[in-house]
Amino acid sequence: MNRLRWMLARSAERLGLPALLALVLACALAVYLVLVLWPAQQRLAELERQPQPARARPAMVLPPAPVTFLQGFPAADAFPTQLQALFDTAGAYGLAPGEVSYKWERRRDEPLQRCQVSFVLDAPYPDTRAFLDDALAALPHVAIDALGFSRGSVREETVRASIRLTFYLVRP
Repeated sequence: MNRLRWMLARSAERLGLPALLALVLACALAVYLVLVLWPAQQRLAELERQPQPARARPAMVLPPAPVTFLQGFPAADAFPTQLQALFDTAGAYGLAPGEVSYKWERRRDEPLQRCQVSFVLDAPYPDTRAFLDDALAALPHVAIDALGFSRGSVREETVRASIRLTFYLVRP
């Protein structure tokens, strides 16, 4: 026993501390491999061999498809109603758009016409985002063309959102 102790002490003295730490680390790695990693790999292989139950996909609820592409868009004379629906959605969140500008774009060869509506909202970001989510859900023929956020300082709760939406409407 003394001889074994003497040999270990002599080996430790000759190897030095870094080599001893490496040796201890190698032993710990070997123990980890045997006790943890290999059993985990075997368990994983068993699970992969087992048949997986079929997962039921959630049914997608889609709106009924229009008979023709253009039937999915409102007529141009419904624009005031559509715009009122947009501002009613904003009012539900307590948002009041500032100055609103409109720009109509009509092309002779296209059956759709576009109306770009630009406005600015000064409101907390969550309210602005919720308004846009609800507005796009309620008006599927409206697209966001431009959206910019600015804030005076990091501590301010309100952001200034510059929004440009495009309404797609069927020409009369």
